[in-house]
Amino acid sequence: MNKIKEPKGIVEQIKLQTVLLYLKISSMLLHAVHELIFRKHRSPEKILVFRTGSIGDNICAMPAIANLKRHFPDANLQLLTNAGKGLPDLVSFEALIAPGIFEKIINYENLSPKELSIILRKEQFDLVIQFSQLNAPISRMLRDMFYFRFVIGIRHGFGWMFNSPLFFKQIQEKYLHRVDERTRLNNILVQNGIPVREIDVFNCHVADTDHLKVEKALQRLPLATDRVWRWYQVQNALKTDGPSNTSRPLPGTIAVNTTYS
Repeated sequence: MNKIKEPKGIVEQIKLQTVLLYLKISSMLLHAVHELIFRKHRSPEKILVFRTGSIGDNICAMPAIANLKRHFPDANLQLLTNAGKGLPDLVSFEALIAPGIFEKIINYENLSPKELSIILRKEQFDLVIQFSQLNAPISRMLRDMFYFRFVIGIRHGFGWMFNSPLFFKQIQEKYLHRVDERTRLNNILVQNGIPVREIDVFNCHVADTDHLKVEKALQRLPLATDRVWRWYQVQNALKTDGPSNTSRPLPGTIAVNTTYS
């Protein structure tokens, strides 16, 4: 994160410097531990991607996953996640992502630590990539690093990037610039030698019943949204009967901006 402006008051200056110092020390610690226990892997055959969260977190991770799949087209990608099963308010990757991206999706929501460890060890992954949550504390990231390296036995990994202390949130929002989540996750790939593309249209697992729900919802909206409804009908017709329109995403896809810094 970069400073947007300098605080004026002495109290705010102290708080901001505390945040920046904590960020620097935490980042240095994560980097040192990573370099000590993990090695780089240029041609992995089996990759474990670790991403938790619900629909918003999943959508933000789609550009990075698309670029990862493009860079390792022949690799066996598997996803480790925790949302969806037994939690009706959460939408899991398994329900959202199109088939064929991941060879297997491992949802550990109802698994004991021992059961999960047995499953992961059997897979013998070459590489683990963790797309951690924006506000993940450093203690959790250190725990995950040691877990994957010494409990699961994965020798190569990356993705542990400290982003935001859990204190002085108002100071951070006021004086620090933070890139959006999609860019942040893509930057993890760039920093580890994986190129990314700026724009990607990512296929989703959208069934006919999902289209019907969207159509009914659009029909119930005020007249001001007629343009949206007509656009949806045109795009749906293009998808089934005509040439694809590259300027806008078709139903069943999500357009994502993957610009990075």
